[in-house]
This record gives sequence, C-alpha cells and structure tokens, in this order.
Amino acid sequence: MSTFLASARQLLDQYQDHPHQTPETITALPGYHEMLEAAVECGLSGPDVEFDSEFSCRSPEWIAGASAEERRKWLHSVVRAERWNSECPMAVLEALEGGQFAALVRGMAVDAPGK
Repeated sequence: MSTFLASARQLLDQYQDHPHQTPETITALPGYHEMLEAAVECGLSGPDVEFDSEFSCRSPEWIAGASAEERRKWLHSVVRAERWNSECPMAVLEALEGGQFAALVRGMAVDAPGK
C-alpha cells in the first residue's frame, strides 16, 4: 500500500507542477505508469476487485467520505478504464483535473498514517 501511495503522491505532485496535461502528455509523466503498476502490485486493482459503475460521476467529496473499500473499487475502475476502456481513455487525467485523485491520496493517507 505504501508503494501505491508514494507513486500516487508523485503523480499528483507532477500534475500540480504541470497542470495543463493532455491525453498524450499525461502518459509521459514518470508517475503515471508507476501509479498504474503500483495499483495492480498492491492489489488495489485486479480481477478480484469489483467495478464501480458510477466511477466517472464520483465527486471529490464522495471519495473523501468513501470507505477504503469504496475507494479501492473507484481506483480499480479508473485503472481499468485507463487501460482497457476505449470509451473512457482519460480516466486518470479526468480524476486529476476534477480533484478526485487528490481526494483519493488524502483519504488513503488518513487510512495509512505515516506512510
């Protein structure tokens, strides 16, 4: 979990330093691929995780108040959409732009203090 949180923070920092990303440039940020890989390696995304069919409609406030399992489902859905869903190929960028990714990082940091 700490590996994912570190990579997620790195991606968030990189995005905040360069907020005007496009679908083509977001993937060039070093933290982008690290975050996707860490999500799978840490078990936050994978075949055993349920899909959140409402993931694209979730607000930062919803994510902030969500349980750890609800956030896991949301993250899995973002990762899955980013990698496999041609209908939503910019899920990570949209989550960064909309504040959902920042809410996820804050919520996970509360769940795992000191990490």
